[in-house]
Amino acid sequence: MALQIERDNESELQKFPDEQRQKVLLRALTTTQLEKFFALAYADIFGSQIRALDILNGRTVSKAEAKKLFETLKREDPIFEDWDLDRYMNYLVSWRFIEDKGDHYEMTVTGRNFLRFVTSIGLSKERLH
Repeated sequence: MALQIERDNESELQKFPDEQRQKVLLRALTTTQLEKFFALAYADIFGSQIRALDILNGRTVSKAEAKKLFETLKREDPIFEDWDLDRYMNYLVSWRFIEDKGDHYEMTVTGRNFLRFVTSIGLSKERLH
């Protein structure tokens, strides 16, 4: 299968003038790496964290509000009983989907692009926890 994809890519690449091929290849490599990055993040993200990204996509959220939302989540989903807000949000911060601004959280461009990725390829936002 890899050989067939390689042949197809070579055929497609021949449609571009020599001086454009490097840019086309660079864009394709970048897109592939970004999709892999997002797929890896999606593999381990909780559904509630995707919902948190949806909330943050429209506005900033104060830490006080985030703590209240997280306490509600803990009551609804006992898996988070021993978690604190920092542990929960760390996944989103470490993947650079959000930024911890001290007194509030903000969505990043990477986070917005992750949500677009999830939507564009039809991944479910309704995941466990």
